[in-house]
Amino acid sequence: MIIALKSPKFWKRLTVLLKRRYGSPLHGNKADPLDELIYIVLSAKTRIQELKTVYDALRAKYPSWDEVLSIGPRKLEREIRSAGLSRVRAKQIMGILRAIRKDRKALSLDFLRDMEDEAIESYLTALPGVGLKTARCVMLYSLGRKTFPVDVHTLRLFRNIGITSEKGRHDTAQDPLQNAIPKQYRYTLHINIVAHGREVCVPGRPKCETCVLAEECLRYCC
Repeated sequence: MIIALKSPKFWKRLTVLLKRRYGSPLHGNKADPLDELIYIVLSAKTRIQELKTVYDALRAKYPSWDEVLSIGPRKLEREIRSAGLSRVRAKQIMGILRAIRKDRKALSLDFLRDMEDEAIESYLTALPGVGLKTARCVMLYSLGRKTFPVDVHTLRLFRNIGITSEKGRHDTAQDPLQNAIPKQYRYTLHINIVAHGREVCVPGRPKCETCVLAEECLRYCC
């Protein structure tokens, strides 16, 4: 993949423009790292309101992850069906909970708070189905680490404004894009890009006429 190197001034400008437009909104992410991990697992290819509804209903019915683990994958599949991909997600969630229970004897990821970033990434990505993007979401939102998860929104925007030529492989884009962005802008930039990707820079038919980044966008200028 090709990464266009940008100056700190560019990243600051991008961050300021998006923050001015969206105000750094919350996306329902969780302070507890295990809560956040399951939330992110449920979030893939799911609309934000449906995600919040499914997650909140699950936690209201089963307040602890021990209870979720005890119901088994088939019942969990029924509980999260409206989020889509329920069979795959139920299997993955159960696999994650079992792996943590086996390793730590308790369903908690609070021990990650005392670990270095590299060790956290290594532990999380060793869990069933957990990739680097998901691990870095947990680190960013729940552990206060200066990571930059590359998701569908960031990859689409960065391709449109000419930062990367990568079209769809999040795994190969994670390190190059994170390394390109100064640490002080990563959190604010990420959360506002997510808002931008949901509201304006949508797939297929982006709303270019209302985009605060139109001057930067190769797609719009062409």
